[in-house]
Amino acid sequence: MTHGRTIPALALALAALSRHPAPAAQQAPGDATELDAAERAWVASRVYRAVELHFGHWDDVPDLDLDAAWREALREAMEAPDRRGFSLAMQRFVAGLGNSHTAYSDRALLDDAGPAHGYGIRPIGDDWVVTWSRRAGLRPGDAIANVDGEPIGTFFRRKRVYLNASTERYARRRIYFRNQRHLWPRAYTLGLADGRSVRIEGEPAPSEAEPRPTVEGRWLDPGRIAYIRAGSWDRGEYVERAMEFLAEYRDAPALIVDVRGNGGGTTPVAFMAALMDRPWRWYAEASPMRIAVFGDKADRGQPGWSDFRRPTMAWPASVEKPDSVYLGRLVILVDAGCHSACEDFAMPFRDNGRALLVGEETAGSSGQPYFEDLGDGMRLMVGMKREFFPDGSPFEGVGIAPDLRVLPTAADIREDRDPELAAAVSRLREGLDGSGGG
Repeated sequence: MTHGRTIPALALALAALSRHPAPAAQQAPGDATELDAAERAWVASRVYRAVELHFGHWDDVPDLDLDAAWREALREAMEAPDRRGFSLAMQRFVAGLGNSHTAYSDRALLDDAGPAHGYGIRPIGDDWVVTWSRRAGLRPGDAIANVDGEPIGTFFRRKRVYLNASTERYARRRIYFRNQRHLWPRAYTLGLADGRSVRIEGEPAPSEAEPRPTVEGRWLDPGRIAYIRAGSWDRGEYVERAMEFLAEYRDAPALIVDVRGNGGGTTPVAFMAALMDRPWRWYAEASPMRIAVFGDKADRGQPGWSDFRRPTMAWPASVEKPDSVYLGRLVILVDAGCHSACEDFAMPFRDNGRALLVGEETAGSSGQPYFEDLGDGMRLMVGMKREFFPDGSPFEGVGIAPDLRVLPTAADIREDRDPELAAAVSRLREGLDGSGGG
């Protein structure tokens, strides 16, 4: 979700100066309670204030009338019959900012949301394809056609307004995240493209089918092509394990690093530097920096001050030195599930040509968010730093394009084929055999 790079001290200081902790009474955990009018107004005002002060991605929503959107959300939140309705109104407002690192959450929404789906999906073109399953009758490769009779695309569009995502490709994945389970019925029926129906209710059966974030390594072609898969960067032990595998494979002529589905965590800078054989660049960055007296002139429309309506402090990409451990041929596998610190990891290799990126475009969003505890299980994060590719071109809402675009089909998933990995191996073998690049 956030990465380990530090922004300049001034930017950190500015963010820290505006961080006001909630009153102590708000911090105590406990059972989720209903919110009276005063409490709703207090929580809602803090949401608006944090967005107005810290949000750094206004360029991604140029047509958004923030005040109009807020008035509508506030009316809905204050008139809601219960806390669920209040929090859904806040979630919808924040999701309207179109940023994966800007989100409102409330544990009360998940208290009675129902069991885990018990299966995973991958959007491929217009299809929603099952990739693993712990539900009887639902198999990898099955294509979902509808939810309780409603076409899956229609169902998604109806729920899309609650999903904080910088790109549509990431939103289509995010609707299946556990923290969005409250957007689904507790129990529902999937209609499949082949005409079958599968009921989703109760706890899914135990199984080894569900992929777990982990780091693994093995030889794909003994003595020639090694493979390291990193399913997440959200624990320091994952980076440590990746470094251990890298040391084991340091003399391999070719290496594939697979970060498909890696949702992020803390940027694995040490692992990145160890894979580099040349200098590499970091993102160019920017963050809000409001100066009250200038902002006042801009708000009142005084000529020459419009740039201070929502000013930012920007700084250019930095150049980092390699800490070379591995010097062989390198391929990195990416997809739309590569998000945040995973994109931090992949971008420099695409920028300096050190690795060949294979797969599909990444999620298109990175940190660092401002966090605010709203009390009683409610929490807000606001994306307060905007990143650009080193040459200044946009990254947020765009993502990292692979050098070689490869997507699986439903048949590939059904037959347990991995065309992305196969393409990477093929390119590496061509290079090792002297018949091509890679």
